[in-house]
Amino acid sequence: MHSRPSLRRLAPAITLTAALLAPAPVVAARHVVYDVELEGSYRYAISTDHREKGYRRQSDAQVSGTFRSTAAQFSFVDGAVDERPGGGPLTDLRVDYTSTGSLSEKTTSEFGGNSTRSCSISEEPVSANGWVRDSLTQYFTPGMPTVMEVRIGQAVHAPFVASGDCPEGTGIGFGTQRDSLGTGRMDAQFELPVEAVGPGKTIQLVKGPKWEGCPGADGPEVTACSFSWQGTVTFTKAVDEELGADGQPVPSPTPVVVPPGPFIGAKPAPAPVPVPVPGPPSDATTSPSIPSERVTVDRAAATVFFGALCPSGCTGTATVSAGGGRPVTGKLTFSVKPSATAKTVKLTVPKRVRAALRREGRGRVALSLKARSGGGALKTTLPLKVGR
Repeated sequence: MHSRPSLRRLAPAITLTAALLAPAPVVAARHVVYDVELEGSYRYAISTDHREKGYRRQSDAQVSGTFRSTAAQFSFVDGAVDERPGGGPLTDLRVDYTSTGSLSEKTTSEFGGNSTRSCSISEEPVSANGWVRDSLTQYFTPGMPTVMEVRIGQAVHAPFVASGDCPEGTGIGFGTQRDSLGTGRMDAQFELPVEAVGPGKTIQLVKGPKWEGCPGADGPEVTACSFSWQGTVTFTKAVDEELGADGQPVPSPTPVVVPPGPFIGAKPAPAPVPVPVPGPPSDATTSPSIPSERVTVDRAAATVFFGALCPSGCTGTATVSAGGGRPVTGKLTFSVKPSATAKTVKLTVPKRVRAALRREGRGRVALSLKARSGGGALKTTLPLKVGR
């Protein structure tokens, strides 16, 4: 007959994860999905003066209000916009406007007398199509920020209430149908750094550009016009998962419980591990680099972009050239602040080099970078291709 072992001699149950017992699945990329919302406020004022022989109509309208989009999802893979089928950039967003304002109009006529009328804008919401997406003109470079473009409305029509002097159906409209996305008066651009893709929430401030005139109101009858807007784009994380080599989510490991075994005794405490004393930085840790080994240029050949990693900060030159034989060249200088991640460098191409780049369609950039401390340096020449 065997005696039961004492409870004091039984070890507690030991829980091990499957990762300790079997090879971990290969992780190819990180997939993050955000709920995206656009909201803000706007102000619009316009005065017109329409004249014909024996007839004149003068009007003044002011309208202001707020806008807010419906929530939609935007997907990223390894910090870049998800270009896989079904996960691509957000191209359509419904934006709801709530507005208040007034209209006054004066008509003088030699044929039917004079008249005046006025009415106000209702607060009933109206909808318009908007966008939040990655840039159509700025090409993405791995490790560099993604250029995002926002449009707060394609065409907005704020109706006036029928209880005023204006007939039913009267309203004030503004839009940006004729402008390319990212360049219109209801558009804005901003950079989304790689490190901003991953946190639980990111809020980006956006603001409309300064323009002479108003969207959809450029005719000779317009005597004065002003339009402004500002808002925020909020990214709230909904999904954060690892993707395997097949592009599918990697399943979480299943815990494996090992039955308790006999208590063998306390293990001795591990010996303290000596902490190495850091020495002065070497060239290997301070040398500048171009992680993506790539330089891009916008379609106008006006600006070149590249990412520079300078742990101790650096200064440098970029010689942009185009054409064979006796090429057209332009030398530019720049500096990069110390950082553990690559920073975007934007340089304006000289006008004479722009023309040569657009004509040839390609060129090259000779880069020379020198670390501010540690003695590291880099010299490299990279090709340049202008998009058609």
